[in-house]
Amino acid sequence: MDLLHFIKDEGYIAARVPSTDGGEVHLPLNDLYSSEDLFEFMTLNPTSVQYFPYERLPYMTCTEAGTSYKVKLIKK
Repeated sequence: MDLLHFIKDEGYIAARVPSTDGGEVHLPLNDLYSSEDLFEFMTLNPTSVQYFPYERLPYMTCTEAGTSYKVKLIKK
C-alpha cells in the first residue's frame, strides 16, 4: 500500500516537512499523488519510515543515511 494513500485514508490533510533552512514547509497532501511525490518534495530517499499516530501531535519519521526527519501530520 502506498504510504501517502494510507495517511490520507487516516484523515490527514497536510504535513509540515523540514526545509533546508531549518524551518518547516506546510504541504497540502491533496497536491500529491503518491509517496514518491512526497519524498521528492522532501528530496529524500528514506530507508525507513515510522508512523506515530497516537502522539499529541501525530508525526512520521523518515530516515535516510542515518539522519531522521520528522514530518508532522495535520488533520482537519
